[in-house]
Amino acid sequence: MLTDSDLAVLDADDKQAFLANLVNCEDVEGGIQEFEGLIPGVSKNAADAGSIFLSWRDALRNIWIPDPDARRWGIGQLISVKVYGVENPQNHWPFINSPDFQLPSRTAIESLLHYLTGKKVHPARCPNPDCSTPYFFKIKGQKTCRSDQCVRMKKREQNKRWWDGPRGVARRKKLREQVEKENGFRAHWKRR
Repeated sequence: MLTDSDLAVLDADDKQAFLANLVNCEDVEGGIQEFEGLIPGVSKNAADAGSIFLSWRDALRNIWIPDPDARRWGIGQLISVKVYGVENPQNHWPFINSPDFQLPSRTAIESLLHYLTGKKVHPARCPNPDCSTPYFFKIKGQKTCRSDQCVRMKKREQNKRWWDGPRGVARRKKLREQVEKENGFRAHWKRR
């Protein structure tokens, strides 16, 4: 189990893995054990730990969007409502001027949420509806998550587009002519 001090020293890859595990977690009991103490209100002894864990996971799924401005706003709301228990953020700083206000120290989950606001952080959803881990961090040019199932699906789509496109049609015609020349008869190929 990680603590606040452990999360303070995590590098970007570890934070990505931690957040991806949290947002893709389907096992409530396992999630409570893994994230106990890091998410406010989630502990083995709490009666409503499951519902609290699910509300955090679902809230993260809701802000797992490509628009960075909307994501930052959602993260700010998550921090104010979920971390500090602020019911109406308009009644608190920075909405109300208070000269003796001091920022509280950053909690573990707050540190992870702030990581999501980074410029080089690109959360995405896998387009494969059957993906077991649909939430992932993409790198430049990446369209699906890195699971074998999704990579194969994407490769099949790309191959189909290529063969159905102008270059694929020309290639099939060239192959057909080559077989006719070698065999001396017209080849009848069926498309699959």
